[in-house]
Amino acid sequence: MAKIKFNEVVISGEVLDLFNPRITPIKSKDADGVEFDNEMLSYQIQVETGKDESKVVDINSRKFNFDGTPSQDYMRKKTLGNDLETRAENEEGGELVRCTGSLIGNVYYNKEGELVQGYRIDCQFCNRKSDSKFNIYKTQNWKAYALIKEIVEMEDSLNGQPYLLVTLAINKWVKKDRTNAAWSIVKARTYDNIEVFKKMYKVGDVAFFKGKFSSHMVEETGAFGECNTRKTESFLEIKGGKPPVQETLENGEFSVLDKEICSDEKYPFTKELVEIQEKAYEEELARAKEKWVKKKQEEVDTSSQMEITDDDIPF
Repeated sequence: MAKIKFNEVVISGEVLDLFNPRITPIKSKDADGVEFDNEMLSYQIQVETGKDESKVVDINSRKFNFDGTPSQDYMRKKTLGNDLETRAENEEGGELVRCTGSLIGNVYYNKEGELVQGYRIDCQFCNRKSDSKFNIYKTQNWKAYALIKEIVEMEDSLNGQPYLLVTLAINKWVKKDRTNAAWSIVKARTYDNIEVFKKMYKVGDVAFFKGKFSSHMVEETGAFGECNTRKTESFLEIKGGKPPVQETLENGEFSVLDKEICSDEKYPFTKELVEIQEKAYEEELARAKEKWVKKKQEEVDTSSQMEITDDDIPF
């Protein structure tokens, strides 16, 4: 049986730009739970994946592995960041790359205190055309086994087009001994075959989905004689899927529908792992809320320090 990939993203095309490079001191823990000093290399690259279409890919790596040995992945990604040619630096064009990685949730509270469940693309491997035995073409897609958390019928705010907004739990990682795991909660849309989707899937199902990264205009303003201002948002779009491999029964128990998939050693949706991931996500939400509260308090403190008094008025 071929290796099952439970969360995969492919982004390939021309590198337009590289930005936000940094090396951050961090603490890591070895197998015994002992902390040691480490470094996190981080940067982002913008890749043109088609006409008027590009995606930002996050590239991260720790300098030392968890056993304290130097990381080869760190050196590869550091060399890549130093050597990549981008269109921003070279008028003749940037290098062609093929990045493979996974979908990672990006959870935060916005200025209004609203929870945002976005996503980012975490790159594990990035092949340059100069190092690849195969041609690299401009393309982008995502594939994942996911637990359906919610299905909501929606309408486009501008043109009234109906779609389904599907909340998915996608695994980020599972510890080798399967005692710990974490998932991302992301929202995806499907505009195609809505009735078929509703008949095939329900909340609590685990199924394979595939799709693309899409963008959509959500607002357009501008009167006569004025420039139009367009506001767009990016989202995950579901373009296909397979029948569920697992379902949740009315009593909350799981029923396996595909033994081959669900018995895989890395299958992340067993009852035990789902409970672990639910708890881990609640803790992630609490940290995001705590961060937002702290930021708002800092804004209040800064504002109070800048309060104008009579002594500040020069007349």
